[in-house]
Formats: sequence, C-alpha cells, structure tokens
Amino acid sequence: ALRWSSVYDVDDVVLDHQQEVHVDYNLELCADFFPCALRATGSASVLDMSADASLACDGKRGCRHLTLKSINLVGGERMRAALPPLQVQASVLTVESGIMSSFSSQGDGGAIRCDDQGSVVVRAMRFENTHSLQRGGAIVSRGGCSTLVSECLFRSCSALAHGGAIEAAGELNISATSFQGQPTPPRLTNPH
Repeated sequence: ALRWSSVYDVDDVVLDHQQEVHVDYNLELCADFFPCALRATGSASVLDMSADASLACDGKRGCRHLTLKSINLVGGERMRAALPPLQVQASVLTVESGIMSSFSSQGDGGAIRCDDQGSVVVRAMRFENTHSLQRGGAIVSRGGCSTLVSECLFRSCSALAHGGAIEAAGELNISATSFQGQPTPPRLTNPH
C-alpha cells in the first residue's frame, strides 16, 4: 500500500488505474521545509480518507498548491471528523474530474475548507453525502478565499448552520453546476 508520510518539495504522484490508497493520518504539506506542492493524478483511483485523516496545504508554511486530478476521495467510516479532509490556507487547491463522497465534519466545510486569501478551483467533480455541523456541507470558503466551481454535481450535501453545499465569504463563481437534494442553496456571505 502506498503511504504518503511527508511532502517537502514539488512532488508529482501518479496513482495506477483504480489504485486504492488508505490515508489514516493528517498530512500537513511542507512541515518545516518549503516551498512545496503536491500534484496527484490518478485514473479512477481512490483515496480512502478514514477516521480523522486530512491533507492540509498552508501557504504560511510554504505550501504553494495541492492538486488532485482524476482521484475519488471517500470518507469510508469517517463520521463527524474534527476537520474536512482537504484544507487550504493562503495557497491553491485544485480538485478535478473525481468524486468526494461520505464526508462529515464537526467544523466548517464537510469536504473542503479554504482560509486566509486562498483559492479553490473545483472542476468536473461530484460531491455526494457530504455534511458539516457548521457551514458549507461540501465547501466552505472564508477569509477572502476565491472559489471557482464548474461542471460539478452536489448531491445530498448539508450544513446545520448555512450553505447546504457551499458557503462562501469571498469571491464565488459557479457555472454549469447542479444541486440535488440540498436543503438550502449555496450562500455568499458578506465578508465585512
């Protein structure tokens, strides 16, 4: 089994067709070494993000970007984790051509959280059964983050506070995207 233990520079990881990787720990990119970035590409590959596992990219620690393409992320037995599985601060997160399903967090953002002037680009993704006990059942974008969502499907995403699928307190652009089974529509909050 493949295990990512650390990323200290610009790493390109290519997962084999339908390869499954179990991630059962928190991976903070660039811990004490910077700059760095992670680009992971798959082909119907799966990241099983069990328990409280997460991938975090913090620009203040030198992480420039985290990119996941053609990789499906599943929550497995993950129930009400403290944080969402993908987190970005003052850097860029790109997720493309995959699925994020069965995630639930106690905080803001069921699947993705962006803070501190970061940027989130989400293309051709399907979010299913993602939930937050706070804001943004699938995505929460706050602290001046910009969020671009295109050609996506959000199905059965919920948040107890606001933003059934998406809660944004910054720039939000949505195009060619469908929302199904959402209790509330995406919400753009005034950052002031």
